[in-house]
Amino acid sequence: NYYGDYANSETAGLVYNNEIVMAMSFSNNKIAYTSKLFHNIKGGFQKLEHHFIEKYKPEVLISNSIALVDDGRTLLENGYKLSSISEPEKYITNGWRIGVGKRIYSGAGIIEYRKELA
Repeated sequence: NYYGDYANSETAGLVYNNEIVMAMSFSNNKIAYTSKLFHNIKGGFQKLEHHFIEKYKPEVLISNSIALVDDGRTLLENGYKLSSISEPEKYITNGWRIGVGKRIYSGAGIIEYRKELA
């Protein structure tokens, strides 16, 4: 499972049996998190979030998710509030193989969640 992408970020993770089972990236006041596919790490999100809050003391945390992939449950259960939803992107391509004509694609909207700490 993967939720978000932040370049130039610091990453912390949780390890079980020498395997990373959950990771969270921090960049400015933004977080992105992921867990091992088909695994729910009880308390893992809170532990990693707490590490970031203690180290950087942000006034607000922001996390984005892709509407088709994530229902935001983890964020909502941890005190985040829905901030905004972007319109899905639409784009046209000439196809990716020979013989494929123009196609119209629609991406998923991005949902932003915020958690006020100050």
